[in-house]
Amino acid sequence: GLAFTAFVAIRNDGGIHCREVAPRLREMPEVQELHSVAGEYDFLAKIRTTHARALEDVLYAIKSIPGVARTTSTVVL
Repeated sequence: GLAFTAFVAIRNDGGIHCREVAPRLREMPEVQELHSVAGEYDFLAKIRTTHARALEDVLYAIKSIPGVARTTSTVVL
């Protein structure tokens, strides 16, 4: 199953509106929850995968979305 959980903060680059980034994130099956937040980051996503290496693949996919500037991950123990 999806035993590996992480919360990923996602920052928009400002060039593409968040409303265009959010649908791309919601399409990803690993994104269990997606919240728009205020502060340094624009989104907080709950990601579920099978293991750490799968999370790395998801992070690469998120960073390849036009408009995503950077991410910060916190792994649930």
